[in-house]
Amino acid sequence: MPRDVGDAAYRRLLLDADIPTVGVAVPGNEVAVLGPDGSRARPGEPGEICMRGHNVMSRYAGNEEATDEAFAGGWFHSGDLGQEVVDEETGRTYFVITGRSKNIAKVRGEAVSLEEMERALRRLPGVLDAACAAVPDPCSAKWWRWPCTPPTRSTTTRCARICGPTSPRPCSPLASCGCRRCPGPPPERSSG
Repeated sequence: MPRDVGDAAYRRLLLDADIPTVGVAVPGNEVAVLGPDGSRARPGEPGEICMRGHNVMSRYAGNEEATDEAFAGGWFHSGDLGQEVVDEETGRTYFVITGRSKNIAKVRGEAVSLEEMERALRRLPGVLDAACAAVPDPCSAKWWRWPCTPPTRSTTTRCARICGPTSPRPCSPLASCGCRRCPGPPPERSSG
């Protein structure tokens, strides 16, 4: 955050925001939110947070292909998804990170954002926090796994309505896929 940010702006952009800002561009750097076509997104529109400037890395050592991909269009593509927020009081542009471009899970053939799932779970009454991850499953290649706090019967029911048919049942801490063959993670095998 800039040193000269006022108390009201600090409260509005960090404390009272659904997703707090990560601040402004560092002097000497240009930061932009770009759409899939490489054009600059308008404030409030989602896209990938990209940057260029004197202190942004110049390449991946020994990996020209990764360098070309990361610097497409003359910008370093961070892989962070987000949006610009223009402070109504000062007109200064702030940036909000909403997720990662590759933090997804394949669930029954669908690409699902883990951050989106976490936000949906956190909106449930009685859920204090949630974290989602995709882990290997012998029944379906990948599946959801999330700790929800606290796991109650009513929270499980509300979670099932939000998660829909692509989620495992039951929605509870470290839930398994719910099929009869797969009551939980496979047991570890002994090496002896």
